[in-house]
Amino acid sequence: MCGAFVICGAGGARATQDTPQNIPYGAPTYHAHVESVVPLVKGQEAHLSLRLTDGDGDPVTLRKLDPVGDDKINLLVVDQSLQDFQHIFPRPDGMPGNYIFSFTPQQPHDYKVFVEIKPKGKPAQDIPALLPGKEPCKSFCVNKIFAQRVKLEGSSIYVIWDGKTVKAGKDAIGKLYIDEKNSMPFAGLQPVMDGFAYIVGFYDDFSTVQHMYTVGFAPKSPDDRGFTPVIFILHPKRAGFLKYFVQYRAGGKDILLPMGLTVEPADAPDGGPKKP
Repeated sequence: MCGAFVICGAGGARATQDTPQNIPYGAPTYHAHVESVVPLVKGQEAHLSLRLTDGDGDPVTLRKLDPVGDDKINLLVVDQSLQDFQHIFPRPDGMPGNYIFSFTPQQPHDYKVFVEIKPKGKPAQDIPALLPGKEPCKSFCVNKIFAQRVKLEGSSIYVIWDGKTVKAGKDAIGKLYIDEKNSMPFAGLQPVMDGFAYIVGFYDDFSTVQHMYTVGFAPKSPDDRGFTPVIFILHPKRAGFLKYFVQYRAGGKDILLPMGLTVEPADAPDGGPKKP
């Protein structure tokens, strides 16, 4: 029988791969320049160009990159208030090192693009680039309000953290639950970014991106299906408010849900359990 940490392929066959969705990250050594002709406007589609160069100023083509999940270039786009996150995959425009993409801002503020790439044979890196908005925040504007339990099409989606307190620099284990109408765990997760969920967060400094990694059985083919709970690991880079986004795929649709968490300093006393 298939259950947590077990995936099923065609005919209910069990897959056996047991590889964490985890790659090492290093400091940015490449450069990203995103060109926007005019400031971003809420609700208006923006068409942008991205130029990637290495430390010598040479263009970075797809041949120089290893995949990160489903693609070789992931754009993690978030606004100053951390309310609008969009996961975008640019495409080459025909000139070496140049790529194009578009998105529609849902907020009027500045946005930041974290260009997630992995140079061949080297650690992955997140390269930040600022996108000016028409109405940038003049003071701290991070929205720390979030739902700890989301209702979606009759299902209940929530995350439970093991342990009493999530602290900077110390691994924390989270569990993503999707309970269906009959309170049974959801059993139809489709592969996304080499796992059955993709989770990424941003701290309230608007400068730090935080990756999280699912563990357990990983999909081996598009026909594999995963079950909840999906277990993932967070290694907090710093203390502060962390807005994170859970992406999963079901029924051929990508679902993106905002969550939040306060990461305490490393020397903070243990508090109550982190449950919804």
